[in-house]
Amino acid sequence: VLLHDVVTDGTVTASAVRQEGAVTRTWIAGTFTKIGIPSGPGVALDPADSTKLAPGMPRVEGGNVTVSTDDGAGGWYIGGSFTSVGGVPTKHVAHIFADGGVDPHFVASGFTGAPIIRALDYDSANAAAKRRLYVGGNFRWSDGTNVDNLVSLTSTGTRDANFAIGAGVTCVPTCTTNGGVHALLVDPRPETDAVADAAQGVYIGGRFDRVGSETYSNLAKVEFGGARAVQKVRGSIGGGSG
Repeated sequence: VLLHDVVTDGTVTASAVRQEGAVTRTWIAGTFTKIGIPSGPGVALDPADSTKLAPGMPRVEGGNVTVSTDDGAGGWYIGGSFTSVGGVPTKHVAHIFADGGVDPHFVASGFTGAPIIRALDYDSANAAAKRRLYVGGNFRWSDGTNVDNLVSLTSTGTRDANFAIGAGVTCVPTCTTNGGVHALLVDPRPETDAVADAAQGVYIGGRFDRVGSETYSNLAKVEFGGARAVQKVRGSIGGGSG
């Protein structure tokens, strides 16, 4: 292991290098109790032993991982403030395959400024062409149309224009202090399961008081009609933007 590949949990106050035959050893001392290889801000744990890392997880760099969700095929979608995954320049949201490879076709490039990604969910129950990744947080997505705090992304990372509810969840007064989507859950039933008064959709929760042009405080369900288009928004609880 190279010295630049390890970190400590404290301060290194002294070091010395000693040559022992063909082996060069570096000795360090300080106020630390542990030393190891840096994992980066996002890791996958071994399901058989949660004290160990699962092999194959690519290194995440440039920021934090704040949320993740499985892709239904052994891989993950991750969201956060990072700028690269596995050495691939990838900002804010990335798709990691089950083998640890980074999906080169998923490029979510519409986030502007310094987005805060708070929630992800993927509707893996649907047919492949209909599957979407739903992203919630405090952000603006801009691709010719500005969408705030809630966006549906296709398998290539582009915005699904059918998922249109005005400007998303409106920021009042700003996205950093109000209006964020902090949690979301996709109805797990496939789109073919048509139930008259409980259509498939996305449940969203957070600190908002409008969804599109309608007043809904903190909790709502965005329901789908045909072609994954939004049919209606219903339900709310809570008061104001608390």
